[in-house]
Amino acid sequence: MINQKTLTININCDASFLDVVQAINDPEILEGLGDGEYLLNANLQVSDGTTFEMTSDEDGLQYLKIAGENGIIVHGKILIDGVKITPWDTSSNDIVQQNIDGSIRRAYIQFDESEGSQIINSEFAYLGFQELGKRGFDLWGT
Repeated sequence: MINQKTLTININCDASFLDVVQAINDPEILEGLGDGEYLLNANLQVSDGTTFEMTSDEDGLQYLKIAGENGIIVHGKILIDGVKITPWDTSSNDIVQQNIDGSIRRAYIQFDESEGSQIINSEFAYLGFQELGKRGFDLWGT
């Protein structure tokens, strides 16, 4: 499930965010911060033919803070319902702001020829930087 070289959590079967939390069990990769908040220190990649759900009702996930320039890369299907997602600077314990050039590397969400998605009652903020496929909430591929 985890590719240690690139620190990517690969979702290769239908799963929920809670399934990932239970499988990882390593706060250096995915840390529970309490009250439905989590800090992700890796990429999270949803494989072709796979459905991944991140929901406030089923998983208790309210807020996903993504550290560094990690991202959520979707090839399969994803359901995001009732979740806030932002980049997170662990040294300042705050969101990552961007400069006018868009050159500060920060978290992103990429739909790479994905098979479908539903985003309901959710908030994405402060995502992305100036690089194709990583510009925030990015639709990528043909």
